[in-house]
Amino acid sequence: MLAPAWGAYPDIWVEDENGQIVYGSVQPEMKEALTEWASWYEEGLLNPDFATMDNSMIDAADINGEIGIRPYYNWWGYTPGVNEVDNLGMDAVRMPYAIPSANGEEVLSPVSGATSNLFIVVNKDCEHPEAVMKLLNFHAYIMYGDAREKESQEYMEALTYGSRYHIPFRMRIKDPNESQNDYLSVKEAIEKDDTSYIKSAAGQTFYSEITDFVENGSASGTGGYTLVAPDISSFAIGASIVDNETYIRNKLGMVKPEILMNSGSTLDDILLEGFTKIIMGTESVDYFDKVVEDWMTAGGEQATTEMNEIYGN
Repeated sequence: MLAPAWGAYPDIWVEDENGQIVYGSVQPEMKEALTEWASWYEEGLLNPDFATMDNSMIDAADINGEIGIRPYYNWWGYTPGVNEVDNLGMDAVRMPYAIPSANGEEVLSPVSGATSNLFIVVNKDCEHPEAVMKLLNFHAYIMYGDAREKESQEYMEALTYGSRYHIPFRMRIKDPNESQNDYLSVKEAIEKDDTSYIKSAAGQTFYSEITDFVENGSASGTGGYTLVAPDISSFAIGASIVDNETYIRNKLGMVKPEILMNSGSTLDDILLEGFTKIIMGTESVDYFDKVVEDWMTAGGEQATTEMNEIYGN
């Protein structure tokens, strides 16, 4: 996740200076990032067991105060943030920061299309296909229609934490500006001390969590505070990235090269294994060139050709 600091964009397909579509993980900038990470590992800045730690082990280290910086998703404040603050105190809250530049160049945040896998399909033998549309319309009515200011709150409260944010994904048409609007409304409400600016149930929840964290020192408010707080939060950073257009889009969309669909994890495994060896010092940084060569031979070259054919190159 820190690779953009060196102008590297692993795991996504980008357009190079010649207009060609290339895979970010095998570009020269990635070698620069790996060089730095290898030095960090040698200095002891990286956890020596990083290669074998799963998320539960990292969370445990987080909660016990054994981690200083952790590249992570914007929901850290919920999991494991609440437990870390509860265990170590309010000063242990881990605040989000934008990735700084390592070379003086502008840092772009990689983004991928939100519609990569969020589709609802109906079997041709389904007895009541109209039920799907009824569910979608019901969710839209509750969350975005005339009922949103009253019924959406009751609707959200009726669901458990997990189902509240995940089950509705399967029966909704999502407003692409929903999260941004929630952030802006909460920001307005806090700055003007007027909750009437908040129109959604999610916004009301965020506001309550932020005020609970700030005014009562409650660990349970860590999630909303680190996610949506006006001055420094994931959404505040995201809003700046969107406003300044400092992002780079993944060129891989719904139409995927056949080799990528058929190769399973083979191509990714080649890179993961090779990069890990470089970082841990079992191979020199120059091993990167061999890793790229192996990736190309295993199907990367064909994938690159097919990606450019998709874009008419």
